[in-house]
Amino acid sequence: MADIRGLILLSRLDYVERHIDGAAFKSAAEALPEAARQVLLDQVFMVNDYPFEWLRALDGVLTTASELDETALFEAVGRQFAAMLLDRYFFNYIETRQPGRYLAQLQRHYPRLWGFGRMEFHSHSRGEGTIDLVYPEPVHAAHTIFMATFLKEGMVICGASDIVLEPSDSSGEHRHYVVRWTDAGDGLH
Repeated sequence: MADIRGLILLSRLDYVERHIDGAAFKSAAEALPEAARQVLLDQVFMVNDYPFEWLRALDGVLTTASELDETALFEAVGRQFAAMLLDRYFFNYIETRQPGRYLAQLQRHYPRLWGFGRMEFHSHSRGEGTIDLVYPEPVHAAHTIFMATFLKEGMVICGASDIVLEPSDSSGEHRHYVVRWTDAGDGLH
């Protein structure tokens, strides 16, 4: 079983704190495995590794506790997480409005931030490239929605517009996207 960084679990828990009724969440959290419930309801450390299965279970709990459907919920979580993460780790690309450089830098930071699989970004020309997310095990729909939204929202924050993120040639362990955007900055394609 693969692990994922606590930072990704915290993206969900931060959303719960801001947008989901605490009593509804705690009630739904009873469905979590005992070990996961003890850690997730007590304290998660962003740099520690936790079983990916806990993220899958937590995402199920969020879907139960939220009034939103799965797509809207994990799009909201992805947008909120992008705003937080980019402000902390990718501020230079926000200031210089360079979405291509943001994606290239995210590729470099991904192993330390996610700790789950790898991300590859290949720039083909200004405002066009491909993104590959390769995982050590199949991922669930909520995580796929979260990641696609996180990537797009990060690009928006860095000045991209007219973003098209087309999934293609994907499987349970691999997500391949063709990405196109209008670039407001003067940076890497």
